[in-house]
Amino acid sequence: MSPETSLARPAGGPQTGPVADLLAVGDGTAVRRRRRWTTPVAGIAVAAVAVVLAGRAGGSPDPPPPVAVDGPEISVRPAPNPGRTSPAPEPVARLDGDPGPARPGLRLMLGGDRPGVLDLGTGRLTAFPGLPARPGDTVEVRRTGRTTALLVTNPAEPDARAYVLPDGGRAVDLGPVRDALPLRDGTVLTVRCATGAPGCLLAARSATGARLWQRGLPRAARLVRETLLGVVLWVYDGGSGGGQVRIEDPRSGQPTRRLGRTYAVLTADQRHVAYQPLGCQYDCPIVVTALADGSRRTLPVAPGAATTATFSPDGRWLAVGFQGLDPWYASPGADRDGHLAVADLAAGTWHRMPGLTTAAHNTPLPVWTGTGELLVAAGRDGDNRFVAWTVGAPRITVLPIRIGRTLLRPDMVALLD
Repeated sequence: MSPETSLARPAGGPQTGPVADLLAVGDGTAVRRRRRWTTPVAGIAVAAVAVVLAGRAGGSPDPPPPVAVDGPEISVRPAPNPGRTSPAPEPVARLDGDPGPARPGLRLMLGGDRPGVLDLGTGRLTAFPGLPARPGDTVEVRRTGRTTALLVTNPAEPDARAYVLPDGGRAVDLGPVRDALPLRDGTVLTVRCATGAPGCLLAARSATGARLWQRGLPRAARLVRETLLGVVLWVYDGGSGGGQVRIEDPRSGQPTRRLGRTYAVLTADQRHVAYQPLGCQYDCPIVVTALADGSRRTLPVAPGAATTATFSPDGRWLAVGFQGLDPWYASPGADRDGHLAVADLAAGTWHRMPGLTTAAHNTPLPVWTGTGELLVAAGRDGDNRFVAWTVGAPRITVLPIRIGRTLLRPDMVALLD
């Protein structure tokens, strides 16, 4: 991809009427009938560009990590039901909203297989400088403050590869990792594991790639978020019992608070962490735990498989993207379309976003703007769209920005502030 690409807008000039399932077909023509988005798109991750720092420098090379026994692959996707003899109704992708203007001044960092910074005012996509582009690569974007880490996975490699992206500079390669979390001071935490014996390494790396410190981890861990109280992480418990969510000091490893147990964390901010109860994968309540004192509230059950989530900047709302369920998955709920719903954390009520559903394996990907508007990316391979919504509004707004052929999944879209 060239460093700067203009993303296609809908053909035919300005639109004044509702946008109802206007999707591109294989030959580039448009149809105004409902079509299923059939190519799997699991989501997007959101982030912003980092601090200006020079290229790679200094630091001793990392020693080989100890061999580790990692936990089972954790997924919120429901398992197929081997006892089912006929499929359930297939989930359908729908788009029904009002056309609206672009959003000048807003930029998103996109992952997937066409990573870069998308200008929501002009539709320009600018590639991340210095990030290698190899066939099969898929990029996740993680952002804390003004520090960005990119996780690049490839089916030909057992581990991801981490990069730190200095603001205005070129991506710096941090080597193979299991996980990476950017911190507000410009450094990046990385987890490295190997297969065969217990133990992993947690290390802090500078924006130039230098190793600042490292310590051993007795078990595999996934890094969730840096907070003022410490780093929120999920630590594998062993066996099939999921893992523990806790806050700890990253350098000493001293836990300061245990927050609960789950198979996977949905999201966290400076106030809360959200996850589903252990052993529940679809049609589940969502547990929201306060970081300060560990107090918990349980949101009522919302149908579907919760795959990605994000708290609003003021902490009032939790936006949750629910994955479209494959016809053979065993959820007893009648509603199998992927959708987005927002929980009012004080009232404990759900507000479903109107006019947008997604097909099997697809999830609407939410990100909040600073003004409290919700931007949502959803689509199929070859036609990904962005919509905007204010919670409680009866209609969504379809932006005149669409992304061409790219694969988007959770943790692949972020707002650049």
